[in-house]
Amino acid sequence: SSSGMMFVSLPGMDPAGEVLSLFSDGLSLKATEALPDMGLYRRFAVQWMAEDAFALNAFENGAVYGGEGHIWAENPQRPLPNIPIKGGYLTRLGDSAAALPMLAEVYTYPMDLTAPVDLTVEASVTAATCDRELLGEVLLSEGGTVVKTDLTMATPTCDAIGDVLVLNNPLPDLKLAAAN
Repeated sequence: SSSGMMFVSLPGMDPAGEVLSLFSDGLSLKATEALPDMGLYRRFAVQWMAEDAFALNAFENGAVYGGEGHIWAENPQRPLPNIPIKGGYLTRLGDSAAALPMLAEVYTYPMDLTAPVDLTVEASVTAATCDRELLGEVLLSEGGTVVKTDLTMATPTCDAIGDVLVLNNPLPDLKLAAAN
């Protein structure tokens, strides 16, 4: 706002609810808001910097790409106030136009979800990503306990621009499964 206030809703990963904001001039600000309901949710996140772009997909109830139950950036299923949703939802964080952007996608779903959810992490082969390693991190929060794992994907040469690398079932063992 014009007074320097910022109001934002962020998906918390641990019950302490600590948020650290880093600014380009080196200034950092920290705030904390306890999250007592963390035991009700699971959150799976993928985060990266700059052009090392990843995409998170959640397939609820056996959904297929683009079908009902496919939760991703184009269909995040964001919850509305006072309106319950059945499954999970996706939150995108960061601004790719910022200098050296820090970006993330977070999928939030209930701990007691009875329907199956399959997760994938994708990386598109582009002129900016071809023929090098993409670096990121995946995080899983279950009941407020967070597990972090480094994510590295080696992309093919630039003659594969347009292909998509897919990491199927990134939990628990994070194995590269297919390239389309």
